[in-house]
Amino acid sequence: MSYPCLEVVCGNCGTTINRMINLKSIRDSIRPSSGRCNKCGISLNPTDFSLNTVKQ
Repeated sequence: MSYPCLEVVCGNCGTTINRMINLKSIRDSIRPSSGRCNKCGISLNPTDFSLNTVKQ
């Protein structure tokens, strides 16, 4: 059985901010990193994200 996986990726540098199996809102996904990218430090705005689906 395959479970949906969600990756939150920084649009500035491409770093994966969070990867999870349980689906959460973008706001909840970026909260552990204080709303910033861990690599480049850019502030992440939940309204600036788009969703893409990829079958693996």
